[in-house]
Amino acid sequence: MFAQGQLRRAAAWILVVAVAAVAGGCSDNEPGLGVTPVQTTRDILFSSTIQSGGFAWRSFQLERAGKVTVQYVSIAPQADLVMRVSLGTFNGTTCTPTTTMDIAPQAVGPQITLENVAAGDYCVQMTDIGNVVQISVFAIAVLITTSAS
Repeated sequence: MFAQGQLRRAAAWILVVAVAAVAGGCSDNEPGLGVTPVQTTRDILFSSTIQSGGFAWRSFQLERAGKVTVQYVSIAPQADLVMRVSLGTFNGTTCTPTTTMDIAPQAVGPQITLENVAAGDYCVQMTDIGNVVQISVFAIAVLITTSAS
């Protein structure tokens, strides 16, 4: 027969093996127990005024990696002004454009799309390239789709 100490050691080893087996099945990279990661989307719409030779920017944050699309929606009073639209990084005080396009506003479809953008701080900027002759009001939409992980 087993001595009481041997029985306790055997029970402890069984417990250690059981915990290791359960922990071995866990992973931060895989969903467990039927939990399905959810892809999230967030729309940011901002409008501002811009004057001749000027620029305006807004910052936003990606909590998780994902896709970012930017659309130059409108400008008034002159509805067809080509402007420089930029997507860039934000360091807390400064917007540094990294992707830039000179485009006219359009009602549908993104004009700048970046896939697989890392989590972090970003910004979108509108710059006059010589077309604004009076103070104008513009709108830009940013669609953020974060990864499902």
